[in-house]
Amino acid sequence: MRSSFLAITASLSLAAAVPSAPREPVKTCQEICYIEKPTTCGAGLYPYFEDPCWTCCSDAAAPSPSPSPTPPLQVCWAICYTEEPKCGRNMYPVKQGDCWTCCSKQ
Repeated sequence: MRSSFLAITASLSLAAAVPSAPREPVKTCQEICYIEKPTTCGAGLYPYFEDPCWTCCSDAAAPSPSPSPTPPLQVCWAICYTEEPKCGRNMYPVKQGDCWTCCSKQ
């Protein structure tokens, strides 16, 4: 019984000594999906591939949420249809100027 106790104690000390994997830096990304890598992202932003899309990110943490209630945002495709489209699940058509596109509530 004594030898099994020592073996368990030794394996626990080895597990505690193994360093954990390095964490990825915190990044804040735009909620947009580009099919191709964007050529420009804007000041302080860089292209980042997050399967299945390209987006633009910064290494800064996202700002803390505002304590005041805000209306839900809508996320829309960057596509201009000449006619009202049939949108996918959880999406709805929206006319923006002369264009129709599909949006969803965030």
